[in-house]
Amino acid sequence: MLTVNGGCPKLQVPHNTSTGIVCCQPVLVCPRGSQIKFCTSNGGDDTCEKCPQGWHGNFITSSLDANPEQCFQYSKKHETCALDDNAWIEVSKAKHGMP
Repeated sequence: MLTVNGGCPKLQVPHNTSTGIVCCQPVLVCPRGSQIKFCTSNGGDDTCEKCPQGWHGNFITSSLDANPEQCFQYSKKHETCALDDNAWIEVSKAKHGMP
């Protein structure tokens, strides 16, 4: 059996769990408004699950993404700008000739 991805069989992806690494059949496209639910046993299937009511998933995601999209709880501040959750970088202090 050919193994890749840290010991998983070909076409499977590894996920860290509380009991170790499990190898799963990936979900390639999970639509907006959902998140990936990882399998819990070797050879199992990752699945898409709809975000709970009041929670949101803004991006299409996949088991293969470095950081698969997880649903987040909507709050009043998201009406102003969802980017408020991100850290701002002071661009005026950038190096290498940038302003």
